[in-house]
Amino acid sequence: MKPGREEVLRVLEEAGEEGVPQSELSRLTSLSRSYVAELLKELEREGVVRGFRIGRRSFIVKLSRMLKPVEKPKVLELGVLRASEYVFLPLWRRMVRERGLDFRVTVYEDALTLTRDLAAGRLHLALSPLYTQVAVYSLTGGLKVIGGGSLGGAALVVRETLKDVRDVEAIATTKVSTMEFLLGVLAVSELRGAGLSIKYIDHPEDAFYLLKRRLVDAVNMWEPYSSMLVMKGYRRGIDYSELVGSYYCCTLAASATLSEERILEIRELYEKAIGESRGRFEDCAEQLALMIDLPADVVKRTAGKYGFLEYIDLEILRESLKHGPRFLVNLTSAREALYSV
Repeated sequence: MKPGREEVLRVLEEAGEEGVPQSELSRLTSLSRSYVAELLKELEREGVVRGFRIGRRSFIVKLSRMLKPVEKPKVLELGVLRASEYVFLPLWRRMVRERGLDFRVTVYEDALTLTRDLAAGRLHLALSPLYTQVAVYSLTGGLKVIGGGSLGGAALVVRETLKDVRDVEAIATTKVSTMEFLLGVLAVSELRGAGLSIKYIDHPEDAFYLLKRRLVDAVNMWEPYSSMLVMKGYRRGIDYSELVGSYYCCTLAASATLSEERILEIRELYEKAIGESRGRFEDCAEQLALMIDLPADVVKRTAGKYGFLEYIDLEILRESLKHGPRFLVNLTSAREALYSV
């Protein structure tokens, strides 16, 4: 038996269900950090302990027998944004029901609230921006990105009288989202001044209000809202797919409370639904409109602004990240957030 093994197990036994931060085990056992890390790897391979990430670099360690049974719900709480990019959702839900499960779908207006709810365990699954998922994972560790999703679909919409996007002085965007990432791209590549005023919004309707009152010059917006603004007379200043190339919008993430078995089952059906929806676009778009409470003609007209990919292609992510800021969201943090068996 390795020296120190009994001491580590004793400390974990006393901690019970709460567990102990890995960084504290060294202090409590008077063993070096490197030795404790080596010992824990051995114990985890044996199935005696489990480590759980609680931040980007911190772990809680517990005895495996102290763990509560992992949740395997029959009704899965799924959060989505009100957007036209989920044409595969009706097919996916049908496939899930055929397996004896179901979704209870909650529609959100902003990505950060949606993804926070997932990390806090109030949802089992979320279709939210990859950039939001990676940022929230880096701060909480409460989720994993388990599937691809939509590509593109965002635009900079400007006031009708603004002739040059480089003259934008005030812009509205949602917080910690694809829209904010693209704002960073815009600031680096297109805008003239350093004194850009940013107004954060929590609801797409706020963008309509701010433009109408001329409180901003432009808004970063996803479909169908960017097209709806253009229909009201505003101008599409930039299609970000032309500026950035391919970039991810909403992808599939799962709560840390979901079992590996359930994640693999859900992911298999998800990938199948995305593939099959390509041949049933119009029918799926009409069903999606009912699920997210948007006009069917608007969803049908704007869903085609998105591309779809069943998995996370790290090369697409690498290329898109080159164009913008890489503070919380970079290739390293994205890799850490991706689910792997």
